[in-house]
Amino acid sequence: EDKLRESLLSINSEVPEEGIDEAIFEIKNRLTGSLIQKNVKFTEYIQNGVSVRFLHKGEIKSDIVYLVDYKNVDNNSFVVANQWTIQELDIKRPDVIIFLNGIPVVLMELKSFMNDNASVNDAYMQIRNYMKSIPSVFAYNAFCIISDMITTKAGTITADDTRFMAWKTITGSEYIDQPGFGTLIKGMLEKNRFLDILKNFILIQKEEKGDIKILSAYHQYHAVK
Repeated sequence: EDKLRESLLSINSEVPEEGIDEAIFEIKNRLTGSLIQKNVKFTEYIQNGVSVRFLHKGEIKSDIVYLVDYKNVDNNSFVVANQWTIQELDIKRPDVIIFLNGIPVVLMELKSFMNDNASVNDAYMQIRNYMKSIPSVFAYNAFCIISDMITTKAGTITADDTRFMAWKTITGSEYIDQPGFGTLIKGMLEKNRFLDILKNFILIQKEEKGDIKILSAYHQYHAVK
């Protein structure tokens, strides 16, 4: 939370501290409904900012607090944490969590291709289990990554295992038929491209059975670009 507050003060230098505090309270305490509903609301916040009303010097003020600086990539905090311990309904240690401005936006579950008893599908099932035992971290999740170091895929919390997709290019000018772990990491998580994906290439599709969160595939992303 300290990193979140520090980042929001830097990104929103014209907003009084009371507004920053209200935005933090909003994303910590006012995301309601099911896990998917919380995630849908937070997706709106991370893409478009948090509308806040607060008391400043005796007057009620309104403003928008932006959680990410999409124009100046260096004005954001990027932290990759290994085996970060989360205690909720159970104690879990996801393999890798990527924090953007203190927010856990990507969760990565890894398996070893040398282990005959574990596969990339097991990594997917592990994430589904995490969603039950440590659900709060997924309220802020943009997408997840699963890998056995040979097969590496990304998908959202509403995606079944068939909708987790490989990222088969780094720059968009080349096509890699059998991409390794590094292709997705370098292709999706280069900082400028990563922020572009978060802002412009994740959408919510409204369905009668519930909201579906869609992450652009690599060819869709580069076709638009």
